[in-house]
Amino acid sequence: MEFSQNLADNMTYLHKKLNVQTNFDVVYRVVHIGGREACLYFIDGFTKDDSLLKILQVFSAIKPEDMPRDAHGFSKQYVPYGEIGLLTNDTDMMIQLLSGVSCLFIDGYDRCITIDCRTYPSRGVSEPEKDKVLRGSRDGFVETLIFNTALIRRRIRIPNSPWRLCPPAKAPTRISPSAIWKTGWTKNFWIPSKTGLKT
Repeated sequence: MEFSQNLADNMTYLHKKLNVQTNFDVVYRVVHIGGREACLYFIDGFTKDDSLLKILQVFSAIKPEDMPRDAHGFSKQYVPYGEIGLLTNDTDMMIQLLSGVSCLFIDGYDRCITIDCRTYPSRGVSEPEKDKVLRGSRDGFVETLIFNTALIRRRIRIPNSPWRLCPPAKAPTRISPSAIWKTGWTKNFWIPSKTGLKT
């Protein structure tokens, strides 16, 4: 479904699609931004409360005459956060929302504004019990992918070796992305395959 400029139509469709009356962790908040009605969707447990509170405080101070003409202008002017996106359909929005990204709809805008203020529950990085006899660093990987890439980047500081996220399957129901890394020395590029990783 392509989003419309009518907030009520978008909310009716998303409430049915997300089954918000049954799913206790799917939270939505109806707020007023610049004299317009707006709705914010997020998953409980994935959102940083302090970051979301600061964003809502900025929204509450917007006057009706200061509202931009479109969602792009609004996101540039009034969303004080680093990772922002604009989506036009519910398929992309569902993937982002269920990954922990907050989604904002404003009446009069036909775009969903995604705000990445998520946090993931995870264990702390600690020394593995079985690697105490090994030389060098003893950092242990955890369940959160971004923590693991940060651990590797801390040890291997090569600016021309980018990381790239690759979903394990085309189905959006899979929740565990994998990362591949292009080394600066050998120029090998690891890609996922059905039997494992290959160059």
